[in-house]
Amino acid sequence: ALKPRVHKRRPIGSARRASKRGRDVWVVCETDLEGRITRGTLELLSRGDELATRLGGAMVAIGFDGAVARHAGLLASFGADTVLTLEHPALNSYTPEGAAEAVAKIVSTHAPWGILLGATERGRDWGPRLAARLGLGLTGDAIDIELDSENRMVALKPAFGGNIVAPIYSKTFPQMATVRPGVLELAAPSEAKQAEVRTVRVEVSPPKSRLLKAHSTLDLTLVPLEGAEIVVGIGTGVGGPEGVAKVAAFARTLGAAMCATRRVTDQGWVPRQLQVGLTGKSIDPRLYIAIGVRGAPNHTCGLKRAQTVVAINNDADALIFERANVGLVADWEKVLPALQDAFQRRLR
Repeated sequence: ALKPRVHKRRPIGSARRASKRGRDVWVVCETDLEGRITRGTLELLSRGDELATRLGGAMVAIGFDGAVARHAGLLASFGADTVLTLEHPALNSYTPEGAAEAVAKIVSTHAPWGILLGATERGRDWGPRLAARLGLGLTGDAIDIELDSENRMVALKPAFGGNIVAPIYSKTFPQMATVRPGVLELAAPSEAKQAEVRTVRVEVSPPKSRLLKAHSTLDLTLVPLEGAEIVVGIGTGVGGPEGVAKVAAFARTLGAAMCATRRVTDQGWVPRQLQVGLTGKSIDPRLYIAIGVRGAPNHTCGLKRAQTVVAINNDADALIFERANVGLVADWEKVLPALQDAFQRRLR
């Protein structure tokens, strides 16, 4: 197994910052199916802490259920000065209109400098609704957030297949952006940092939608993609669902997560949540093994922070070899069993 990487991370300060109108940074927190704070949330908090310090305001972590309050210590360690839980029976079960209405109710009272959400399934769902309610601009799926000389938000977005990065400014206040998980560096948490925990009851209209049933389309026997140290990526070169199953068995042997190109998810071979690239997720594994992946820029732009890339493809001219540190020009179906056997013997 790979040893965990040692990162040189920016430390979180232990001092608690005072709230100031027009200078506070709000970060909307998300939890996974098991009630844990997502890595994407911790990435947003890490950047939000840096922004709040430069702006001279506080960072406020916002959530909609008790799970966020239960993780107040973790949120504080990543820079939150205040943990704000919005409470109403209609918010116990997620609806996009409920989330948007609840946050909209408190924005005018607190006047934050900016609101940051994850560009996740939920963030993309209700974030634009919040912006519409407030009449605000929203930069979607940003890959970084910076400040200019006038302390305005600069949201960076890839364009032209990831070949350039465009700075996007907002003319409305508070400024809003959704940020892609996996692109921001985690800070070094501070165990000494503490946050004020507040619960605010908001009035929310009866929801127009309700959850009837929830089920996961992900293979829960595989390591989650978020924050994985080893990731095995599949392209259309694996041939179809049978090839996907063989690659998944290989990933289990390595204790790895699995991802895919857009063409693979378009075919329905794996869930859309595993798509990596320009219109998918960004990842930062220590080891990425690409199997049957062509290596088009709209996929490899999601691999910019991958440390070592190994590519297996029978086409010697495949673009993936330009990104790979190690390339194997071979039929993956012949190479993979040998690799799997070698790893099994090594990991015993």
